[in-house]
Order: sequence, then C-alpha cells, then structure tokens
Amino acid sequence: NADFKDYKPANLGFGGSTLAACVWFFDTLVVPLHPKRIIFYAGDNDLGDGRNPEEVVIFFRELMVIMKERLGDIPFAFISIKPSIQRWNIDDKIQLTNQLIAADIALHPNMSYIDIYSLFLNAVGYPDKELYMADGLHLSAHGYAIWKAVILKYLQSL
Repeated sequence: NADFKDYKPANLGFGGSTLAACVWFFDTLVVPLHPKRIIFYAGDNDLGDGRNPEEVVIFFRELMVIMKERLGDIPFAFISIKPSIQRWNIDDKIQLTNQLIAADIALHPNMSYIDIYSLFLNAVGYPDKELYMADGLHLSAHGYAIWKAVILKYLQSL
C-alpha cells in the first residue's frame, strides 16, 4: 500500500486467491468500499489448480457482470497473468488465458489490460530467475519493482 499511497489503495489480495474466489467474495470485500477504480490480478492460481483457460475466462466475465451491476462503469484494469518458473509447464494455458481476457477487455472503453507477461521473461524467453523467489512462483523484490513501475505508469496515464 505504501507504494501507491497517493492513490489511497485498498489491498484486498489474499493468499491462494483464484478468480473464482474473487467472484464469490466481491460483494463482501469490494462493494462496501465503493472504489473509484479497480486494478485486478487473479487467474494464476486457477490455472495452477488445473482449471483450463476457458473456465478462467468464464469467471472473469462473471466478475465483470457483477462489478458493473454493483459499481457501474468504473475504470478497471486487469494485470496479465505472469509467467513463472514453477508453472512453466502450463505456460501455453497462461498465454491463452491472457489473450482471451485481453480480447474481452478490448471491447470495453473503461477497461485496460496491463501486460506484464513479457516483462518477466529473460532474453531467451524463459522466466527471469532474478524476478522470482526461490519457489519460482512468487515475485522477488526485483519482480515487485517492475510490477510497481508498470502499475504507476498506468495510474499516471489516467
């Protein structure tokens, strides 16, 4: 939260979150805050749990319907699902999910797709080890620095 203090953020992230859980908890966690905008990251754990890209997109679309019903047309940004060393075996699913969600977002003028995927790859197209913790899944301080810079750039563009 300190990284984005000028924007008065509410960090509603929770460990092991899935898009499915975000839909389930939206009314409880998000709606009472009456946000002016939402920057959202989820889908990584859904795919890691064995869901396919089409299922993840269905949850994404459900979230969009609920968000519009409860909050109107507030600005919304989706941070692309990152690649990871630990989940490299499902990278094709990560990329497809990102492509499908980006295509949906392109249809809505108040929505933005923040592509971080390519920023986490090294010169040979594999996740850059320096950007991840030892588990190969969670971001290191260097990884979060990139994440922060991209999100700040998006916020400053509004």
